[in-house]
Amino acid sequence: MATFTDNKGLPWSIDIKFRDIERVKAHVKGVNGQPVDLLAVAEKGDFSAISGSVQQVLDVVFWLCFDDIMANFDREQWDEDHATLYEMCPEEKRKSPLQKAADWFGERISGDQVLPLVKAWEEAVLNFIPNPRVKEAIQRVKDREEVYQIRVIEAVEKDTLQKLDQSEDQLGASSSNSPAKSASRRKTSPSAS
Repeated sequence: MATFTDNKGLPWSIDIKFRDIERVKAHVKGVNGQPVDLLAVAEKGDFSAISGSVQQVLDVVFWLCFDDIMANFDREQWDEDHATLYEMCPEEKRKSPLQKAADWFGERISGDQVLPLVKAWEEAVLNFIPNPRVKEAIQRVKDREEVYQIRVIEAVEKDTLQKLDQSEDQLGASSSNSPAKSASRRKTSPSAS
């Protein structure tokens, strides 16, 4: 089963069931404004329809984990923890329990959790695909994407290191050409004496 851990250390499992397809379709819109159809994503293997947008992945995962979220979300504790915010922004207090649960879940996902969450989401879709040949083909594409991403990161790191080395060389050269150093060189040069 696909899992990720939030920034509070709570593990979350993503296991797509047919009821989840309807939940997601009813509550999440794609970039084109149409309902997100997880069945179509699974059948076509078109992860880019969702995985290209972190916000959409978060929205989909919220509905895939909805039962667990509601089992863990304590609305009274949430309201107590946000009393100061409510004083300053009364509209926050008037949010629906569903929106407060979404905010609670969103607060548990920081930058470090995004990549594991996306990977868990993609693994859950792969696990949901019934056709082994389609699953294998998609996995090969995903493996290639991962290798490509690693190569891009390595190239960026190499380029950054080269630029840092060049900057250090330039700083070293410019400090040796400073007026104070140039004057001190002239004083000690053999031709000056």
